[in-house]
Amino acid sequence: MAGASVAGAAEVSLGKPHVFLIFEDSGGLSNELATVEGPVLAMTDKGRSLQMVVDVIVDGEPDALFFDPPRVEVTARGDRGDVLFQKTWPIGSIGDYGTTMRSFIVDHDCRPVTVEARLTAGGADAGRWEKRVAISCEAP
Repeated sequence: MAGASVAGAAEVSLGKPHVFLIFEDSGGLSNELATVEGPVLAMTDKGRSLQMVVDVIVDGEPDALFFDPPRVEVTARGDRGDVLFQKTWPIGSIGDYGTTMRSFIVDHDCRPVTVEARLTAGGADAGRWEKRVAISCEAP
């Protein structure tokens, strides 16, 4: 990263997340689900889905490097509160276009999933989002 700026305290924010079902029959992805409200059918003409991929986006100054990296914490919970996925990533840099992405796959097993992301920078809360994806394998 030639010419990258180095920052002690991160000036970052959470960008627009992406959520997609993964169809196991074809390996294809659903349409974007991050903004969908209401039920999401996991058995469609595209196939059957038992997993979803979530992309957490961190926005910041292009090419920024951090002495004290901001951190993204994510948790995905099933409809009974069970933890399906949990991880924390340090964000050491921001890419050329002002974003960095961390992605993960969750086994939803035809149940609703709630995904939460929290961004901390310099020990302070720099952003949060939560999304409930009302997944079902039964037509309403």
